[in-house]
Amino acid sequence: MKHLLKIIMGMILVVMLCQNVLAETIPKIAIVNFQKCIEGSHEGQKRIQELKVTQEAIQQTIKAKESVLKGLQMELETGSMMLSAEQITLKENELKEKYAEYQTFVQEKTKEMNAAHSVANEAVIKDLLKIIERISKEEEYDIVLNKDANISGIVLYADDGLDISDRIIVEYNKLKPVQK
Repeated sequence: MKHLLKIIMGMILVVMLCQNVLAETIPKIAIVNFQKCIEGSHEGQKRIQELKVTQEAIQQTIKAKESVLKGLQMELETGSMMLSAEQITLKENELKEKYAEYQTFVQEKTKEMNAAHSVANEAVIKDLLKIIERISKEEEYDIVLNKDANISGIVLYADDGLDISDRIIVEYNKLKPVQK
């Protein structure tokens, strides 16, 4: 019986030693959701709002151009009985030209908005990376992974307890407070 007790105690000691060895070799990992940090920070919210204003202005211009196209289409449909073949051809060509201009305009504005979105995010991400590096050193994280698949990098699974995004937001808001 004493021999069995010694074996069990020895096994428990070995398991405890293995846990200590394993605990020392396991890296300390944190997860950051960049999109959450951007949307949750004052600076990110400011930039998002600026982009929304620009996007709404572009949408209004697109709607105005659509109205012109619809008007030309209605003109062609309702007036085709009274127009000569030559006039109908001129109206159809005008409509095609306006539609091509409209498509080009929409494509250009889409590219502009994508570029503006990238520029706005880049500035915030640059600031966030500095904060992440500082906090990682303070907290002695070995690895910080990006949880947001939309911003280069993917984590398939992560415990929410590892996410330091809220702390990053607080620190970033201290760095760039709301301007009144």
